Amino acid sequence: MESGGLSWIAGVIKTVEAVATSYGAAALAALGKLVAAQRAGDPLAPVTILVPNNIAGLSVRRHLARGVTDGWPRIAGIFISTLRRAEQLAAAYAHSGDGQSGGRLPATTSAESVVEPPGVAKSPRDVELSPWSKGRYGSAVGRAVHAVLQAVDLATGEGLDHLEAAQCVAEGEVACADIVRGYGRSALESEIVRRAATRQHWRESLVGSVLDDDTVVEGFVDLIFRDDEGTMVVVDFKTDDIPPDAIGVRTAYYRPQINAYVGCSGVSGILGPKEALLFLSPFREAETRDVEYMT
Repeated sequence: MESGGLSWIAGVIKTVEAVATSYGAAALAALGKLVAAQRAGDPLAPVTILVPNNIAGLSVRRHLARGVTDGWPRIAGIFISTLRRAEQLAAAYAHSGDGQSGGRLPATTSAESVVEPPGVAKSPRDVELSPWSKGRYGSAVGRAVHAVLQAVDLATGEGLDHLEAAQCVAEGEVACADIVRGYGRSALESEIVRRAATRQHWRESLVGSVLDDDTVVEGFVDLIFRDDEGTMVVVDFKTDDIPPDAIGVRTAYYRPQINAYVGCSGVSGILGPKEALLFLSPFREAETRDVEYMT
C-alpha cells in the first residue's frame, strides 16, 4: 500500500507528456505546474521527480518547498531521484521482494554530522549519492538500518536478511550485521510500523515549507501513513545507542526536528498530523514516543 517512490518501475508507463521550457526559473515554474496537475487537489498524491544531478535536485527541493498550489505554501509526499540513482534503485527493487510489495532501496538523506542546535542538524541531502550511502545522524550502522527500512516489506519483513547483508557490506560494517538485523526487526515488530504497513504510507518523503521570514525549511521523513480516521502520522526512526531511561531526554532533543516535519505537512492540507519518534534497539522492543506538536 506504499505510495510514491519508484514502485512505478513494476508497472507500465501508459502516457508521456513532454513540456519544453528554458532553464532556470521557467523550468522550476513548469515543474511546479506539472506536480500540481498530477496531484489534482490531493496534497499527498505520489509524485516521483527525476533530476539530472544533485545541484538540480537541490534547486527542485527549494522551489517545491514553497508549494505548488495557491493557498498551500507547503509540500509533502514527493520522491526525488537522479537518473543514475533511479537505475540503481530499479535493480535493487527487483532484489527486495517480489517487485510488487513497494520495497525499494532507499533514497539518501542528509549527512548530519554538523553540530547544530538540538534536533535541527539537517544538512542538504545529496541526491546524487548511491542509494546505499544514506546519512542519518552519523553512524554507519544507523545509515544501514535506515537503508534497510526503506526497502524491506513492512508487512512481511521479506527481504530483511538480504538487505541487511548488502547494506552492511556497503557501509563496511559486516561485523555488525546482527545488530543491523536486530534494529530492523525491532522496527518491523513495533505496533506503529505494523499499523502503517496495512495502510497507505510513504517512505523517505520530501516535506517542505517557507517560514514567515522567507526561510525555506525542508527535509525527508522516514515514514508517513494515513490512519483510519484520515489523520496523517509522521514517524521518525531513531537508532541512538542509549538506555531506556534516557529516551525521554532524547525525545525532547528531537522535538524541534519532528515538529518541523509536521509543520510542513500540516499546512499542506493534511488532516491533523500526529508525530511520533520510534526508538529502535537490536536488543529489546522498539519504543514509540508520541511528540506534542508545538508551533
